[in-house]
Amino acid sequence: MPWRPIGRALLLVALLVPACREPELGAPDARPKAVVMVPEVKVVPAIEAGEAASPLPGTDCPLAPSWTRLKPCSDKGWSYAQGEAPVGINPSLARSRAGLQARWALAEALGLIREHRAQLSGAEVPELYACEGTMYALARMKTSDSGALPSCGTTLDSHAVPAEGCPVWTRGLAWTETDGLVGIAQVDAIKSPSLARSSVLGRARHAASQLIVMKLDERDGKLSSFTSSRPLVTLNEAVVQCDGAFWGRVKIAAPKP
Repeated sequence: MPWRPIGRALLLVALLVPACREPELGAPDARPKAVVMVPEVKVVPAIEAGEAASPLPGTDCPLAPSWTRLKPCSDKGWSYAQGEAPVGINPSLARSRAGLQARWALAEALGLIREHRAQLSGAEVPELYACEGTMYALARMKTSDSGALPSCGTTLDSHAVPAEGCPVWTRGLAWTETDGLVGIAQVDAIKSPSLARSSVLGRARHAASQLIVMKLDERDGKLSSFTSSRPLVTLNEAVVQCDGAFWGRVKIAAPKP
């Protein structure tokens, strides 16, 4: 009969319609969903003074010195603080920025910040350490009120190790010696050794001058620094090439009181 094909077609449509229906409200949706991959973020908490911090927890930095995660503390008349900065493609700039962050943390711990500004004299950065894209810096300064901070305990017991073939002084940025102020700088190896030498010595001299008076300014989360423009007397200087870079060491005379 002519109606039978039509009936069969209607029956086939009726069987297929439920498979095409949207899921009811509240019913689980069995359709595949897009998966968003979120990269794992390693959170390394700061440690309290006296706790062990070597190596850095959650990182592959077996040679990390114990000060890399200390909070501001004091030891033998010195106040200490730590700072860090990303290395990126410019290790020389990372050294300066990490040192700046450490000095700012020191000023903050000692209550020296006024209206986003601070002035430091004799704020040393004796050690830096780089690992997994981060540059760490240790800052210290002699203060009469260092007792207001907790004791550093064992957080100063281990030290940064210089790169293979480099002198020990390459691990620092600026410090005071009995006969003068020492500054250290680094520049990437370039084709012109004479240009590299003059550049690295100029930067090292600037690093030494920051020990005299250093003014820090913080605006919108960014730190900047200013130093005195007074004439500097160079006592001695040295340049070495190691670890793929030129390193300069300059000692200048401390200004007379």
